[in-house]
Amino acid sequence: MATVIDTGFAEFTAGLLAGVFDALIGAQLDQVRKLDALRLAATLGDEAFAQAYVSDAQVQAAIAARPASGAAPPSDAAAVRLALAQTQRGVLQAALGRGLPRILVDHGRVSARLMFSVEEDVAVAPAASLLTGLGARPRLRVTAVHARGPEFLRLQTQITSEVEITFKSMTE
Repeated sequence: MATVIDTGFAEFTAGLLAGVFDALIGAQLDQVRKLDALRLAATLGDEAFAQAYVSDAQVQAAIAARPASGAAPPSDAAAVRLALAQTQRGVLQAALGRGLPRILVDHGRVSARLMFSVEEDVAVAPAASLLTGLGARPRLRVTAVHARGPEFLRLQTQITSEVEITFKSMTE
């Protein structure tokens, strides 16, 4: 009788966990980078902030809006850029002073539907399989099930299962 030589189930589960962990760490690092960038921007002087964060389109829009609002025409684009920078930096400093939200995962669940199928192991030499009389050794293959994929239509002949992993992230 042939035996199952490779399930692939452990590798699938390990990959699933590693992918979730990498995604969580990546998201946290991205948050930290963005918050650091905002804090750095808030410490810039007006000129540096204006150069880095006030676009030409914003300056042109402010210049175009002034006559319509009844305000005095600006003296030049540089003055408008500086005024916009002061306003935007003030808003940023106020937001940082109140505290910006940081998202931490407290609880989560990862689930995946799996399809188990038995295949012939092509690694067995044809001559060896003829001598043993067993044919190729079977291999249990584990794949994810996608409801839109063609494997979903064959589920009546396959064994399906589901892996559910519950986790809680902790910060140090």
